[in-house]
Amino acid sequence: SSLALVLKKKGDVNYSPFSAKDSITQLVISKSLFNQDLIQTGKDGFTKVVYLDDGSAIKVHRNSEVYIQGSVKNRKISKQINLAFGKMKLDVNPQRNESFIISTPNSVATVKGTRFWLESTPKFDLFLGLEGQVEITNSETGSSIVLDENFTVSSSNDGGLTIAPTLPLELQAL
Repeated sequence: SSLALVLKKKGDVNYSPFSAKDSITQLVISKSLFNQDLIQTGKDGFTKVVYLDDGSAIKVHRNSEVYIQGSVKNRKISKQINLAFGKMKLDVNPQRNESFIISTPNSVATVKGTRFWLESTPKFDLFLGLEGQVEITNSETGSSIVLDENFTVSSSNDGGLTIAPTLPLELQAL
């Protein structure tokens, strides 16, 4: 079953369906996305993807690699995103009996409904809270922290997990 739909696309954005892993094409607007589909944005790439059940949206910015994951049960989508690297802005509507899971090489974020930015590199992740709360777990240590609005959480590959007020320059940089 289709999980999401591409609503916007700008610049270089590639797509690879799970069913044909070696096939990479340019992503097009109105494309349906399925479990394990891959989106890659180039240096000028951007795309907006919206989930079909509740309208939750992810905006994938330049130089990013994202796997869309999930399953449909009783008209609800159990959502998961695997961000290998890059930047995303998430606008997640309240999730009823499910969580929206975002995995990176350094962290796992459990979202019930919120807005936030995520930047992932091989060494660290930055989560910048805009609205609501997100529980972030460091993959190395299993330690967790809750991200609130106007705060930034840093989760590193060596197990570090810190929280601090978001600086205006951090938001401008994204």
